[in-house]
Amino acid sequence: MSLLKRHLAYLLLTVCACLLLAAQPMRAEDVPAKPANLKVGAARVDITPTDLTKGFVLIGARSLKGTHDRIYARATVIGDGSTLSAVVSLDMVEYGDTMALRQRVQKEIGIPAGHIIIAVTHDHSAPRGGPVTPGTSSATEGRPWSNPDYIKQAEDQIVEVLTKAKAAMQPAHMAFTTTHADVGANFH
Repeated sequence: MSLLKRHLAYLLLTVCACLLLAAQPMRAEDVPAKPANLKVGAARVDITPTDLTKGFVLIGARSLKGTHDRIYARATVIGDGSTLSAVVSLDMVEYGDTMALRQRVQKEIGIPAGHIIIAVTHDHSAPRGGPVTPGTSSATEGRPWSNPDYIKQAEDQIVEVLTKAKAAMQPAHMAFTTTHADVGANFH
């Protein structure tokens, strides 16, 4: 399985696990006569800085000197026919306040800002993005964020990955059940 497929499978399994943990077990009489219109799409976009000469500073005040591995934005978009939700994973050290970016996504793509999760892998060898969140250690310790050109590049690519994931949506089915397993039980 390719690295992209593994990352997307992990992301999708995480989202599904969260949904399943929040769900109540369904009884036979609760099953709808018509199946839900669940659709899921996923995509990946390269967010590696294109110009390392513009003052990138990593945590620990080290400057970027070259590119060893590409970094990516990965997105999964889930919809039920009436609303959309999305999870975005960024290969960055941190992002900061994502509200303006999520509002941009809502305006341009139609995914409600409150239905978008943007998370980072916390990779100390990657640049930061977005504005520093007030009250965090980054704000109190004066950590610099990436140059504005890269932040714009990264945000454009985040919108792009969400656009691609939304366009890639396909019908999906999700179900679960419960059972009892006597694994590890000690019967006397």
